[in-house]
This record gives sequence, C-alpha cells and structure tokens, in this order.
Amino acid sequence: GRRVLEVLARAEGPLTVAEIVGGTGLHANTVRSHLALLVEMGRVEVVPENRTRPGRPRLLYRAVEAAEPTDPYR
Repeated sequence: GRRVLEVLARAEGPLTVAEIVGGTGLHANTVRSHLALLVEMGRVEVVPENRTRPGRPRLLYRAVEAAEPTDPYR
C-alpha cells in the first residue's frame, strides 16, 4: 500500500484507479485492494468525479494528511 499512497501523495489532485495503476505498475485489482484498506485506515478518501455529461461518475482517490497518532498512555 505504500506505493499507492506515495503516488496519491505526489498527485496534484484526486486520481482514478487507472492513473494509480500507471503510477505504481501494480495490477488494478491489487490497487483496488490497497485502496480499500487505505480508505478504511483513514489515509485515503474517495471523491466522486465532477461530471457534466450523463452517466455514473468515476470514483477518484486522494491521500489524506496523516494526523498525529494519539497515544492513550500519555
């Protein structure tokens, strides 16, 4: 998942799965599984594509700034 996150962090805006595949060289299914985990972890967010034409918008992904980890034992 690190390569996927690095590609997203370097991007100027949200990316499609195909663009992430191009940036990582990973298979699309591998990218999708990494994205699902990264979204669940709060490191990546899903953004619907802005569309002016009919049809379902593609899902785009962007990195989320990592918050400082909280230490419950402080």
